[in-house]
Amino acid sequence: MAWKNISDELKIRLFEKRTSEGIGRQPSCKDDILALNGVVKKANLVPYDDMRVVRPQLEVCSSSYQSGGKWREAQHPTNSALYRVETLESFVTKHFDYFTTYVESPSAFNINPRTQSLNEIFKILTNYYKANHQWMNLSNLVYKYFSYRGFSWWTDDFDHGAEMMPRFFEGEDLNIHNRWILEFAFSVGISSDWLSDWLIFLKLPNVSNLQSKLSIPSVIDAYNQPIFFPQNETQSPKYGIAYDLNERPVPKIREFVMTNVPSVEIEFIPVRIDLSSIDSISPFARLTDSLIENLLETFTA
Repeated sequence: MAWKNISDELKIRLFEKRTSEGIGRQPSCKDDILALNGVVKKANLVPYDDMRVVRPQLEVCSSSYQSGGKWREAQHPTNSALYRVETLESFVTKHFDYFTTYVESPSAFNINPRTQSLNEIFKILTNYYKANHQWMNLSNLVYKYFSYRGFSWWTDDFDHGAEMMPRFFEGEDLNIHNRWILEFAFSVGISSDWLSDWLIFLKLPNVSNLQSKLSIPSVIDAYNQPIFFPQNETQSPKYGIAYDLNERPVPKIREFVMTNVPSVEIEFIPVRIDLSSIDSISPFARLTDSLIENLLETFTA
């Protein structure tokens, strides 16, 4: 993992800066932050290297960490849909026990991750999309949308919108969607190190149905994430702001967290990208010392 290539000194500086900024911008989270930091220091971990090894201890010391996504109610400022992207591998791993493998329904995909490879799964989804050219309902793939710690990250700042969908997978030219899906990922602070060639692009078309589940991301929600900008709670924010990595990192794009989203409310399409084109899109798309230095500068600006 590229994060291992970042110098320990920079990881510690970022961790300490995130702590001070987190407490300063979101003082209601102070006790939880200090308790979580105590777990990391006691385990003698270099921050962000692998926080999963102390996840049980983190959950015990902070109920807000254990079940996040409930810090401050968010206000969705537009009527547009919400979007997120994740790798197919991560999606399959999280939903291994939730696939509609044996559901007796003509619309169910009946994919079995125990016997079918990622390549086979992606091919099934892609062939369906090519034949129908429409968003697919996630409940036909998995009967439960699972997210670690009970919440997931979404944004409504998607420049390309639905008008790109009819062009999806036309012919064999992946460049039609390769650039915009990478730009989308970078715009919400997802570095290329957390992407793969096969992705699942998710959409919540009816946000009004889920307004009560929508929250502003807190420093506790993002505790494991090195790339996060905490909103200032004293300014009564209406939503979170993600770092845009398409150019020099800057807090820019609206973001939200949402708890326990029913799979029937989500639509999706499969996306294939070419990771070799990343450097031509953004010099800040990879986890490097330069990216971390630039993140630190945004806090002092």
